[in-house]
Amino acid sequence: MRVRPDARLVPELSLWEEFSGRGGAAGRTALFDEEKMAAGALRVDNFSANGVRLLVGAPLMRAALPEAVKGGRYAMWFRVLAEPGGASATFWTLAVLRNVFYDPQKSETALGFEFVAEGRESEEDGMVWRPLKFDEVPGLGKFVFRWNLDLYREKGLA
Repeated sequence: MRVRPDARLVPELSLWEEFSGRGGAAGRTALFDEEKMAAGALRVDNFSANGVRLLVGAPLMRAALPEAVKGGRYAMWFRVLAEPGGASATFWTLAVLRNVFYDPQKSETALGFEFVAEGRESEEDGMVWRPLKFDEVPGLGKFVFRWNLDLYREKGLA
């Protein structure tokens, strides 16, 4: 199930080139981050428990990821909320870039990512990636389901 969440439900998202081990994201420069989201240069188009599609403005795309290659692997961190002002959770995922589509009319690029692993940071090992079980990020599905249900309620269908 894919849902286009309200921007307030995914207030933070950062993306780095793939990394693992000690140090984690510390000292690494994010390709995309919440500042770019706040500035409107980066938006979440849709979300599921096994992937996300981001919309990236042309200037940011040229600066951060000018050579987007399908199959590239990226570390992604994001925070999601069940409802505006409600409970939140954070997730580390390893994502593979599956689709790249540039829309010249909108001057933005759609990047489709598939989540392939979940990350955990520990003091001993740093960032450790574990392959997903059942092809979805544990705990993320309940947020996506809630967002979908809320959309149906808004439309008077549930």
